[in-house]
Amino acid sequence: MIEASPDDDAEKNHPDGNTDEYRIPPDGDAMEYTPDSDKDRYLLLPDSDKDRYPPPSDNKPNTRVILWCSVISSLFTAAAIFVILYVFGYFPLSQTVNFRRGNHATASVQKLQQVWDALSMDFYEPVDEDRMIEYAAAAMAGSIGDIYTVYYPREEMRRFSEINAGIYHGIGVYVMTGENGRLRITGFLEGSPAEEAGAEIGDEVVTVDGIDVDSLPDSNSAISMIKGAAGTKVAIGVFRQSLDEIVELIIERREIKTENVFSRVIYVDGQTGQIIENAETAGAMAVGYIYLTMFDNSAYEYFMRHFKSLKESGITALIVDLRGNSGGSYDEVRKIAGNLIGKGVVVYTEDRAGHREYSEADEEPPGVPIRVLIDGNSASASEILAGAVKDNGAGRLVGVRTFGKGLVQAVLQLKDGSGLKYTRSRYFTPSGVCIQGTGIEPDVRVELPPQYKSTQAHGVPEADDTQLHAALIDILENR
Repeated sequence: MIEASPDDDAEKNHPDGNTDEYRIPPDGDAMEYTPDSDKDRYLLLPDSDKDRYPPPSDNKPNTRVILWCSVISSLFTAAAIFVILYVFGYFPLSQTVNFRRGNHATASVQKLQQVWDALSMDFYEPVDEDRMIEYAAAAMAGSIGDIYTVYYPREEMRRFSEINAGIYHGIGVYVMTGENGRLRITGFLEGSPAEEAGAEIGDEVVTVDGIDVDSLPDSNSAISMIKGAAGTKVAIGVFRQSLDEIVELIIERREIKTENVFSRVIYVDGQTGQIIENAETAGAMAVGYIYLTMFDNSAYEYFMRHFKSLKESGITALIVDLRGNSGGSYDEVRKIAGNLIGKGVVVYTEDRAGHREYSEADEEPPGVPIRVLIDGNSASASEILAGAVKDNGAGRLVGVRTFGKGLVQAVLQLKDGSGLKYTRSRYFTPSGVCIQGTGIEPDVRVELPPQYKSTQAHGVPEADDTQLHAALIDILENR
């Protein structure tokens, strides 16, 4: 019979102790025996010890399950760390450009990569890779063939934002891009250094500091060259149609703070429609007049201030002057138009997929008859307002046909401060007309006198402003 050796360490050597070995003295010679399992060890215990300890279990830990659980836990931890780092911008999700169309895209991307590698690694001297990217971005925008789609490097984007905010350094002109891609002067700010230097409405910018603007990537490059620090000078060559020649101008730049909304009360004879000076004259009628030079980011706020003030003064009609206004913020004009029509569709847009987005007004009607003055330089946002007033029957248009820009641009602000302005959709007047290339015809067609063809409408003497007088007469005749 085999018995466990009774010594003082027996208790610490049983299965729940600190060793797996038991010394078993067989008959005679002592030898060392190591059980193969906890069950074998248990069987070798004395009966008295078996009563004190439960038999060992046959269930062993599944090491494979434990291993897989450990792997899965590690993967989840790694994924969580990745997401946190990505959210906080420690690294981009992808460094590649994804082209979604056709098999030709692979070859095109490979070509782009080959050109990049050749220039960045094999050109005979080091190249500025950031500059290469800037030109590539500008080239992509220019390749579209849309004069309103433009890439702005960081400095140009800053200036673009300044103009929309109402403060910038330059020569104090309102411009729009003509069909030939050149800048055409459509108006002047108060105290404009360009106007003082002899610039005129309708002048086309052909050179800036001796550089032909046709050699520049786009009209915005010309704008950037015209702007500059206050006190510096810029030489501009403008083509003047009335002279059929180029006129050279030297203009000193200034800090320009734009004021884009002006208003006053015009008193007219209630019988003849003639403008009178004395508001106390019997039968005098008070007509509010608001002149909007552009729709910047604060146009709605200032327009409503002026409109409220005019209504409080007791006006019985309103004239909104959009002559020379080349456009601006889509959001600002929608709000202004909504307050002029009261209730109804202001405008709707349609994107490349045919998706339409309607802008509708639900405001209190203005309560007074409205006339809108327009001309060939009234464009984009101006045409949205004019179209909304006309199609909703909220008022009548007076002047000549508008420019005809029925496209809506979006501005994408990029992380490095640069930006992209691109055409995102076409817009339609409430009657379903896209006026791109055609413009909006007035209800009452009236030209300015020939001598004022190159004069900003706001600067035409009141006595000679045939369009303003026609608007006043139309108000009387349609009361």
